Amino acid sequence: MHFLARRRAGAYALDCCTYAVVAAATVPIGLIVNRLVDAPSHGLVLAMSAVPPAIATVWAARVESGRHRATLGKRWQKLIVVPDGMRAVGERVRFGPALARNAVKIFVPWQLGHIVSIEAMYDSYAQGNPFAIGAAVVFYPMIGVFAWMLLRDEGRGPHDRIAGTRVVPAPDSSAPAP
Repeated sequence: MHFLARRRAGAYALDCCTYAVVAAATVPIGLIVNRLVDAPSHGLVLAMSAVPPAIATVWAARVESGRHRATLGKRWQKLIVVPDGMRAVGERVRFGPALARNAVKIFVPWQLGHIVSIEAMYDSYAQGNPFAIGAAVVFYPMIGVFAWMLLRDEGRGPHDRIAGTRVVPAPDSSAPAP
């Protein structure tokens, strides 16, 4: 197992709690839309479900590309996100790569989970809807792939590989450098 796996898991757990706050904060918007629209369409429900993951994705990208180089969970675990092959001490990940990293890590799995749930609510699986079936076929194995990649030798998940980033101990941390 990668030496940072436990710390990264702890950081992710705390970050998920902050993302739950984002989701809860969007409930009033959903209640307003529900009041204004008699029966929200399937498409509207899917579109509205993308709002919390989009907010969480941009938020995480912003803080990972900012001065702390870490989300709240990573700060708590004394971890930072750096560009792969960092050339200078203190180099930050640019916002674009941080956004790509968090889109793959937060937005895609969260929204796929929404799609799987919403399609079940609309009975799309019983109707053989290929969109619904495709979302489920991608979603469940994706969870396993993320876990396997984060636990193995380099500890870099698909999001780190796509964005060209790496999670390392913060400079003031007592953990050994990778």
